[in-house]
Amino acid sequence: MDREAIAIEFDEMKAELMTLANTQDSTGTFIYAGFKTKTSPFKMNADGAVEYKGDRGVLNLQVTESRLIETSIDGSTVFQDIVTSEGVSTDLFAALDNISRSIRTAAGGVEEAKAEGIAKMSLTNANPGTYSFTINSGDKSADFSLNITGDDLSDVATAINGANLDITATLEDSNKTLKLVNSLGQDIDFGNLQIPDIDKAQVTPTSFFSFQAVDAAGNSLSNEQTIYDKDQTIASRLDEIVTIQSHVSNQRAKVGARMNSAQRLRDILEERQILINQDVSDLQDADLATLVTSLQSQLTSQEASQKAFINISKLNLFDFIG
Repeated sequence: MDREAIAIEFDEMKAELMTLANTQDSTGTFIYAGFKTKTSPFKMNADGAVEYKGDRGVLNLQVTESRLIETSIDGSTVFQDIVTSEGVSTDLFAALDNISRSIRTAAGGVEEAKAEGIAKMSLTNANPGTYSFTINSGDKSADFSLNITGDDLSDVATAINGANLDITATLEDSNKTLKLVNSLGQDIDFGNLQIPDIDKAQVTPTSFFSFQAVDAAGNSLSNEQTIYDKDQTIASRLDEIVTIQSHVSNQRAKVGARMNSAQRLRDILEERQILINQDVSDLQDADLATLVTSLQSQLTSQEASQKAFINISKLNLFDFIG
């Protein structure tokens, strides 16, 4: 199966998820809409982003004199409210979009590029700001965080030359191309790229580094490699999938706990019903004449007690002394 076919599968999964998120019960109630039970909770915008139109309300059912049990979970809690291991907020719909986009662009870019001793690199920059990346050279490594406002790589050259990587960086093509030479002929690895304002996969990446392995004369030794932001890569999507699986498992556990609680309450109510039925049966089997006689006797005793109390309450201290 080719990449496009796999991406289409994820597109279909998103459509199925939308249908699930807008599920109605037999009465027409949207089960994930919170208190807005007659409102379709999830809407897709023109750009494909999904918004939640319900609220955070949770429906309850009175099951005993003192106990309420929650009978719903709002859609935002179930399908959104997901935080990745890197602290980025996402949701199930956006995650499927990210996976689909990463798959479609995987053939055009890499997470890490490598050259044997000599490389040239340039930057296509549609996101001016702080760029972060890592360069490994032999057994040495350095992390960089630089403010880059355009395609001029002067600051990048200065930073690399001062990083003690056994690499000499020189500028070419009006400072738009950077040539890296390892003095020991060791491999040069470039990766872990983080581009400002990008925290999810793009349909078409607009900012990236181009990396080319060359020989001493500057001749290309392989195809040019395009290095995307790490959030564009399939590897990042795998981490996201793990986070989503954990979130879904937690929601299932929450529902399971409620079901267990409801079952325990059901057992208690069934036991109570058995006792009530027994009491009703005892009353139905009792002799009516005997019950009436017993009731009259109890009423007579109660009346006598009330009269005695009234007479005693009229006496004063001297009556008792006399």
